[in-house]
Parts: sequence; C-alpha cells; structure tokens
Amino acid sequence: MRGNSAVLLIMPALVAVWSPPECRAADVPDLNYYLGIKAGVYRHTGSEYSQLTTVGPLLGINYPSLAKGVFSMELEVLPALSTETVKPDGTWSARASMLTVAYRSLGSLYFKANLGVLHGKTHTQTSTSTSSSKYDIRETFAAGVGFRLNRHNFIELEGIEFDSEIDIATLGYHYMF
Repeated sequence: MRGNSAVLLIMPALVAVWSPPECRAADVPDLNYYLGIKAGVYRHTGSEYSQLTTVGPLLGINYPSLAKGVFSMELEVLPALSTETVKPDGTWSARASMLTVAYRSLGSLYFKANLGVLHGKTHTQTSTSTSSSKYDIRETFAAGVGFRLNRHNFIELEGIEFDSEIDIATLGYHYMF
C-alpha cells in the first residue's frame, strides 16, 4: 500500500481518539451474518496504467464479541468492470477473491483490519499481441475505517493489498441480519 501506508497507520489513532473510551452494549453487534457490496478502484504503481473500477459482493459472519471488538470471517469478490489502458497502446484487467478474518473495534466510528488469503488474476495485453496473465494465491491484508449507521447498516472505507504493485481502495455498504 506504499504511499497510503501512512494514512492507513494514522486512521486507527484518529478513531481511537475520536471514539469514546467506554464500551457501550449498543456498540457491539449482536447479529451474526451480513451481506454487502463494495465499489472501488484498482491502482497500479506504474504511471502508465489507468485505474480499474470494481464492484463486487461481500458475505460475512461475526463471531462472539470481545470486550474490545468483534472478529468476523469475510468472503469477497472484486472483479474489474472493464479493461483499462496501459500506455502507450495496451490494456489490463484484474480480479480478486479474498477470504479474510476481520477485526472491528467498538463504537459507531471504528477501525477495521483484515488478514487472509487472496486469489488474484491480472491480464495485460499490448498492441504487438504480447499477452500475459498472472494467477496468484497469496496472503493479503487490509485496513480501514467504518461507521455503524444503526444496528443493521454500516459503511466502510478500506485499502487492500493486492500485490507488490497493485492496491485496491473500496467503499462498502453492509447490511447485518
């Protein structure tokens, strides 16, 4: 997450300062399952790559709450909606499927961290008919902040490490039932 690392490291501190120190029962989700949709962009470190837009589903399950937060298991898929340009005359696309363990702190405004496995695919094509596809199964991590709108609805802003050259930034809406 190269350039965004400082931002992702500062967010938890801001949430900790902004959130009240006491834990209220209303802040702890007592519902177990949630569905969500995430939209975002794939960002490549190479300046010749355009950003890819992505929209995908998320399924999660909460585990028993802790006094300091909530652990969940999440499965999400983030396919690129189209191929985008690689200068001077190529295209690229990407797709990620992730299974992660997520931690969310307590409070209406909270910190989120994920650690898990990512199955990724990237494809690059040039005008000289040079084509390369890369499939990868690797560890991944993500960090972000979220806001619980009420007992059932929450939104999250998250940065995800795809690989050493690509990050994914997402905004998600989730419904807990």
